Amino acid sequence: GLIMFFIGRSTGFKTSQNVLNTSSLTSSTINKESGKKGTENLVAATPQEKEYEVGDIIPFGRYPYYANGAEREIEWQILDKYAGGTAVIISKDILEVFKYNEKYDENLTWETSDINKKLNNEFRKKAFAKIPKDFFQSDIYMLSEEEVRKFFKGKQERIAKATPYAEKKGTTTIKWYKDNEREIYDNNVKGKWAGLDDFAAGWKLRTLTNEGGKGKIIVKMVNPDGEIRGENSTNPHQGTNLNSDDIGVRPVLKINLKEYQKLKNK
Repeated sequence: GLIMFFIGRSTGFKTSQNVLNTSSLTSSTINKESGKKGTENLVAATPQEKEYEVGDIIPFGRYPYYANGAEREIEWQILDKYAGGTAVIISKDILEVFKYNEKYDENLTWETSDINKKLNNEFRKKAFAKIPKDFFQSDIYMLSEEEVRKFFKGKQERIAKATPYAEKKGTTTIKWYKDNEREIYDNNVKGKWAGLDDFAAGWKLRTLTNEGGKGKIIVKMVNPDGEIRGENSTNPHQGTNLNSDDIGVRPVLKINLKEYQKLKNK
């Protein structure tokens, strides 16, 4: 479940093991204004010439979306792109509810976690059954706390809704709405916030930390309002339990956009 913690200092737990090598990524982040200026002189591109930009939504793969398990195409948001056409993408919605690890393990790393195995076996086989393996440029992973800050500069950009399928599996969801510029959180009030049509929900990160800075290992997460849990607190070492089964997952992977275009043109 969700857990909150108070003042403490970090002691010894190393999170570097949970940080992927992203040194080759560019520093670009989502810019909603991208492409709005100067477009009056552009000629519509053919499918073969299409240029994808950071922030674009691209569909591919299929996964259960509806509460009854019916599938629909997955929508992915481009977080970054770099030389050669490779792009980092994240699912637009919270697609799943996986425990980070079934059992508590003080020596746990991302590489040895149950959620890593589930994403790269169970999820991959179901979502990409008809897509060749060589299409992908990386294993499936989740963003680290550092990467969330890099790719999503604002809290509102991090807000995600859970699919009805993920919600039924147990994702804790909260309705968000605004009243006179105040954010109101109420499980029992129906409303909208940030233009969402459905419930906003929290999602797990790859990063592990120590509870309160000195306790048991916990998982960093993004709250339903888009805040990284603990980021505005005197104690940033907050998160959710390793075996929590009510915090969602937004898979991340790298693909080549040129290969993606070939796939869509078939």
